[in-house]
Amino acid sequence: MSAAWDQLRDVLQIQIEVWRYGAVRCEAFASIVDDFSRENLVLTADTSLSGHRVVRELDRVIAECGMPNTIVSDNGTEFTSMAILK
Repeated sequence: MSAAWDQLRDVLQIQIEVWRYGAVRCEAFASIVDDFSRENLVLTADTSLSGHRVVRELDRVIAECGMPNTIVSDNGTEFTSMAILK
């Protein structure tokens, strides 16, 4: 990536949605999106997503793209866990 592109990647937005199918099946989806380009950098699906899993995905994005100035998320348990706060 060019230096100009790296400078534009200021804000990452993280969103987790949980979808329920019937009484038992549950899917969680996590996406990490570059706010400037709207590029989806990560899309992860699993039956549940822990704070540790979110940290691992975020670390991978930072290693590939560099540290953003701001990370935006909601107050879900994945983002208020000790894994995120460390």
